[in-house]
Amino acid sequence: MDITKVESLGNVFDEFNVEKYASLRPELLISGMYVKDELWYVPKKSAAAIESVAPTVGVRISGPPLDEIIGRYAELAASLGADLGAPAVVAAKSRFEAASAKLTELAGEKKLKVLIMSGGPDSMWVVVPSDHAGVTYMTSIGLDVVVPEKPDAGGFFETISWENADKYAADVILCDDRARSMTLAEMKQKPTFAKLPAVAAGQTFPWRAEERFSYLGHAGVLEELVAALTKSKKLV
Repeated sequence: MDITKVESLGNVFDEFNVEKYASLRPELLISGMYVKDELWYVPKKSAAAIESVAPTVGVRISGPPLDEIIGRYAELAASLGADLGAPAVVAAKSRFEAASAKLTELAGEKKLKVLIMSGGPDSMWVVVPSDHAGVTYMTSIGLDVVVPEKPDAGGFFETISWENADKYAADVILCDDRARSMTLAEMKQKPTFAKLPAVAAGQTFPWRAEERFSYLGHAGVLEELVAALTKSKKLV
């Protein structure tokens, strides 16, 4: 998406310019929902004003597996006039399914243990698979992903100190590629992280944490993961 051609209603969480939104004369607002009946990025303080401008639709994006969420968005698109039988749509779904099948094949063949994480100056965060749709889908089709023992109160991650970076054994580590996370080079400055078998062996790859809720959007994520696992080997 070319963001220079997209109108911005706010640049940080909880910021939403209601007046500008109304001036765009929207006919429908669509948002994901991490919590039931709470539209993501729609501030509670101005929700009533926003919802008075145009109807809203929320799609639950935490809890259901990725393919189910994509299916819901497909249903929504069809209800708004999209042709789900269009060649480009059919091709995208086929590409997604082919990558999924290949990932299942690799997971069974190589039996690699995968750790998915994000890093900060003082802590590393281990992903709770069931709270991330994309990771939930990976596990549902056979990938063996580390499940942390003590998730944080808010879910999504288990916070551990860098001193305990070796708490969970893994053959492959997927590292959060968002700007909010430390880069791999920065995390390698942490001695305990640098010594991990996956890091020492160069079996560290990006975790595309920003979810892509479409067959086309996620096909590339799966293909990238297939390529990463193809060149990885059992270490632990």
